[in-house]
Amino acid sequence: MKARGSAQRYIANICRPYRWQIILLSLLTVLQSVCQVALAVLMRFVVDSAVSADGKLSFWGIIFAADIVLMVALYCVESWMRGSTADRFSGALRQDILRCAVFSGERLLRQEHSGVLISRAMEDVYAVCDGTISALPSLAGQVARLVAAAIAVVLLYPPLAVVLLL
Repeated sequence: MKARGSAQRYIANICRPYRWQIILLSLLTVLQSVCQVALAVLMRFVVDSAVSADGKLSFWGIIFAADIVLMVALYCVESWMRGSTADRFSGALRQDILRCAVFSGERLLRQEHSGVLISRAMEDVYAVCDGTISALPSLAGQVARLVAAAIAVVLLYPPLAVVLLL
């Protein structure tokens, strides 16, 4: 169990320079989640305006379209930022692994097959980096989606919110 804690500390130390990018990714994911719930709410207003013919259809349609454009823009920025951060983080981790390999003894390197070392230095490192960078933003996005959905239910259908809370 001690090795697991030290591995987590090692990853946390390597990840430290990228904490602001991870925080920004979390904020972008939270905004995406709020926009997704807003899309469902706006759809209701668009349909209600179309059915009632109260003249607000173009207003709600513009807001609906703006929400879709904002969601696409947030997705593009978040996707680019997640990829570039994962690439830089995996590069730093690979560099550290190679530094350790260069300064370790030949006897230690011969204990593992070279294919295993290369596999760990390439594929496994990217999997660890991607998981590390994706974990917190995904959690923040899910929590934001749940909170936004609960607020939407309370605002749109208060009796249903009471039933759901019970």
